[in-house]
Amino acid sequence: MTIEKTPIALALILIAGAASGTATAGSGGHGMDGHDKGGHMTQGAGPGHGMDDGAMRMSSDAMQDGMNAGMTQGEVVAVDREKRRLTLKHEHIDSHDMPGMTMPFPVGADVDMDAVKPGDQVRFSLKPGTMMIDKLEPPR
Repeated sequence: MTIEKTPIALALILIAGAASGTATAGSGGHGMDGHDKGGHMTQGAGPGHGMDDGAMRMSSDAMQDGMNAGMTQGEVVAVDREKRRLTLKHEHIDSHDMPGMTMPFPVGADVDMDAVKPGDQVRFSLKPGTMMIDKLEPPR
């Protein structure tokens, strides 16, 4: 089994380590269970007591990247609202191992096509096992 090194996977590894009581470097010798090395109770999780605050804090960019896993960058070339189709000039689509190209995609009923126009830079994902756009992030 291969484990992907994505921000979400790394965060889950950190959370799992914290939940199991594993001490980390710089934790002052105190585990996450409120006991020091000698088994004595410690107070709180302040400096020197447990994991450093920054170790579990994930930047908003990293969290956004994790939530956007599976999203692909593209430029809207054409919008056909009647046929619910977007033509996109897109980067490599990892989920389908598809090289970057320009092509039309059908668009799912839940996707707001009115939010985009030709020339917009968007992020999108495809419904697993299909070529249908199931998520579309309009330009910010």
